[in-house]
Amino acid sequence: MRLQLAWIQNFSSTSVVPPGADVIRASGGAGGITLTIAANAYQAQPASGVTVTAYETFKAIKVDAAVGAVTFLDSNGALFNGASSYALVDQYQWAEFAWNGTGWDVWGN
Repeated sequence: MRLQLAWIQNFSSTSVVPPGADVIRASGGAGGITLTIAANAYQAQPASGVTVTAYETFKAIKVDAAVGAVTFLDSNGALFNGASSYALVDQYQWAEFAWNGTGWDVWGN
């Protein structure tokens, strides 16, 4: 059996997301919030001697029904699927973010 822990962060105001957050639960409120993220790369060298690089990934969900969006920006201006930001606008809308080395790949509903 493998135990996997998730670091869940709750946000209801404009903030900087700490590195290593696994799950973001956010409320946009009436006016919306902006969450700034930064790309991180983690390197490991297992016994085989080959260096492996793992990039930052996380999941996010907008948990409230208010009209304010939860907008994501990159601290260095990297793009989200080619756009300068990514927004969750509906309650229970979710997305998965994965750093690809130059920008963010985003999947969601």
